[in-house]
Formats: sequence, structure tokens, C-alpha cells
Amino acid sequence: DKNKYKDVKFAHTLDEFGLPPLNGYDFIIMFPGKNDHFGLLFSKSSNFNFLRDNNLSMNFQTVVTKAGHVLENTALYFDLLEKNRQIKKVFEVSEKILTTLNTDQILEFFLDALDEIILFDAAVIFLFDAESKKLHRDASKGYGDDANLTLKLGQGACGWVAENRKVSLLEDVTKADHYYAARAQTCSQVALPLQIHDELIGVLCLESNQVGHFNQKSHEILNLFANQAVIALNNAKQYEVSLKKQHFEHELIRAGKIQQVLLPSHPPSYEQLNISFAHLPSEIVSGDLFDLAPLNEQTLAVLIGDVSGKGAHAAIMMSLVLAGFRAYKKTHLAVCEAVARLNNLLEESTIVGNYTTLFYAIISLENNSLVYTNAGHNPPLLIRTDSSIVELSGGGIMIGYLRDQVYTQHEVEFSEGDILVAYTDGITEAMNPHEQEFGEERLKKILIANREMNSYDLKNKILSEISKFSDQKDQSDDLTLVIVKHT
Repeated sequence: DKNKYKDVKFAHTLDEFGLPPLNGYDFIIMFPGKNDHFGLLFSKSSNFNFLRDNNLSMNFQTVVTKAGHVLENTALYFDLLEKNRQIKKVFEVSEKILTTLNTDQILEFFLDALDEIILFDAAVIFLFDAESKKLHRDASKGYGDDANLTLKLGQGACGWVAENRKVSLLEDVTKADHYYAARAQTCSQVALPLQIHDELIGVLCLESNQVGHFNQKSHEILNLFANQAVIALNNAKQYEVSLKKQHFEHELIRAGKIQQVLLPSHPPSYEQLNISFAHLPSEIVSGDLFDLAPLNEQTLAVLIGDVSGKGAHAAIMMSLVLAGFRAYKKTHLAVCEAVARLNNLLEESTIVGNYTTLFYAIISLENNSLVYTNAGHNPPLLIRTDSSIVELSGGGIMIGYLRDQVYTQHEVEFSEGDILVAYTDGITEAMNPHEQEFGEERLKKILIANREMNSYDLKNKILSEISKFSDQKDQSDDLTLVIVKHT
């Protein structure tokens, strides 16, 4: 009789739901919760014949309602206990992972702790490499020995999470378009991004051998754990960057000291030449180079150059040019031939597109002459006794750019009272607060106005005027100055 329990809202036959008896049980009692039914009791309808009595039915319904509330409260209590345990575990994890700056230790402990909170069959943490735009597996459980898995952005669920910065919850991986099968047994998966602010650190992924294993609660606790992991991983990353930067700076300081040894420490002594120089790197190491090499008592070789770029690479190229020059100067090659050989040496050793501007000159006191080749460098200035200025340009293109270049050399008179001023673009391109350059014209005016000074005082005058012009503005480029005055 389908109507005998029609007024009873908490009790129904399975037939009313179009269901067959379940293991002989054809009757169901529904225990109400606060918002919905909380529990079900399956039995045989013959056990509940007493419900035909309205009074008994009402009393029993009251008992069922109270029982439902008790069951719900009990479940809530156990749920709170579980959440309390999970939160304690989160604090425990936080305390441990936030006290280490080792990425491997953080990841290993994180997965071990997660294993105590959420049931899963496999877990993996991918870290994101911003340079290659790829995810690299850094820690995992349950995936066997395949420790070198790498994913591109958008590849698989984890790649999708990294690309979209969203959670991926797959109840059945066989029905997901963006799932990448790393385990044959996996049936369900949850993956979420590890990020701090807008920076992606990596992706956390859990897998289960059961369909529908992960739910919203899994996501919530994972999110809580992930936030702690992200902070720890970011701290470790910043620490590693700091260590690398420290190491690099130490290496640069060592390189800078080596450079200082390679460059002249004091000018050579000639009775008829008054020589001075300044070399001020804008960073720890410099791309500027110069040399003053006595060939004999009557002959001086002068070299000045500027390597393109800055930092370690420029410093290495600078050292290579100096080494080549010191080797070739002993062979008594013509100036232009020495530059041509330096060009080929540098072209073989430098990165494509890099180059060095170079000015090489030989001063002969015996002939009162200066023979030079200018390979794309700022033209040195030759100030005559009548205050006229000769720009020493011409010779060929910068060295190290194209192989087998032909360079020419030029000869000019260099007599008593004449001054050779060679410099790098750090002099003329020094900027003031208004973004104006010091310029070649200012330099010429200073040289003409102070041509009676000795080379040392003239050098200091030029540097002083640049400092005034820049108004203490940070030096943006290497600065090198060589002055040779014929006395």
C-alpha cells in the first residue's frame, strides 16, 4: 500500500523513489539536519508498522528529528576536531619550512606533512622556470623513478594551471581534455598554482586511484598548505639569489683587482715627455683599456680602447686586447699591422656583434712624430703650441667585428709643446642633471685654456670640470683619460 505512509515526510519506501529493495531492505528513514537530510536508515517496512498510529508516528518523528540534529552536531564536532588537527599540522609545517632556506628540504617535508592530512596516491610539486617558461618536477611521491618530467605552459593539467593561474579539480581524468597521464592508475586529480602576488613559483598536484576522490574541502586545506609552502619557497629563492649575487660580486671584485694589475699603475719616465692618466670604472670591472709601453728610450707606444658592453664579458675582452697588444708590440710590427692582427684575434674570441674601439700610436722623440691607427675610437686630440687642434681619426673600423680588415696608419708631427689627449666616451658623454652631455667642445675649450699646464694638472682640471658639470650625478660609463705632453 503506497499510501499508508503518505503523510509521513521522514519515512518512505524505496519503491516511492523507483528503487528496488536494497539487500532485502525496502524502507528508509531520513534524519533531518539543519538545512537538509543528514542521515539515512535502511530497514524493512514490517519493522515500522507502528507508524500507522498517528501519535506514535509523531513521537517517533520527534525522536528522529532530535537524532538527526545529534548526528549532525556530532559530525560537526568531529569535523572541527579534524580541522583543528589540520591547522595544527599547518602550523607545524610552517614552523619547520619557514626556518630552513633549502628548497629541497622544504619540498620534501611539505609532501611528507601533506601525506598526513590528505589521502592521495601520488603527489608532485613543479617549480616554474621563468627563463625557459617550463615547469620542472622538483619533488614527488608515487611516480616511480621518472624524476625528470618537464611540462610546457598549457601542457597537461599542471601546465594548464600554470598558464591560467587557476585550480584544476578533475573528478574523472578520462573526461578531461587537458589531463597529462603521468600514472596509469590515476583516476582523479587536483592541481593548484603556487604563487606569491603575481609571480608564479610552481604548481602542486595530487592524484588518486579513485574517481571523485578530491572535493572542495581537499582544495581548501591544500590552499592553506600551499600558502605556507609559497612563502617558504620564495624566501629560499631570494636567499639563493642573494648567495649567487654575493658570489658574483666577490668574483667581480677579484676580477677588478686583476684588471688593476693589468693596467699601468704609474706613467713611464721620459725626459722629453710629461705623462699622466686616469682610469675610473663605473662598476667593479671595466671595459675601458689603456697602456703606455716604452719600446726604447726614444719611442713610446700609446694604446686606448673601449670594449662594447659592460661587466664580466667586457672585462675579459679588455684583458684579451691588452695581452694581444703586449705580445705584438715586441714584434716591431707596423701600427696598422698590429691593429689588424688584434682584430682577427678578437674576432675569433668574442661573441658575434661585440667589438672594441681602439687607438694605437707610436711616439718617436727621435723623429718628433706620432704614427697612429684609429679603429673606430673617439678621435684623440693633438693640441698644438698655437692652440690649434688636430683630431686623430682614420684607420679603419672597430676591431673584433669583421675578420681580415685592412687598416691604415697616419703620421703627424709631434713636437715640443704639443699635447696628445686620448680618452674614452665616458669623458665626453658624462651627463648633467638636465641630461646634457659634457661634449667634445667643452673638452677642447678646457684644453686650449689650460694648455700651459703640465699633464698631471691638466688631467685634474678636466676631471674637476666633469665633476662640476655632472653635479655629483652617478658616473654611468667607464672613464679613461691619457695625456702625453712633449716638453
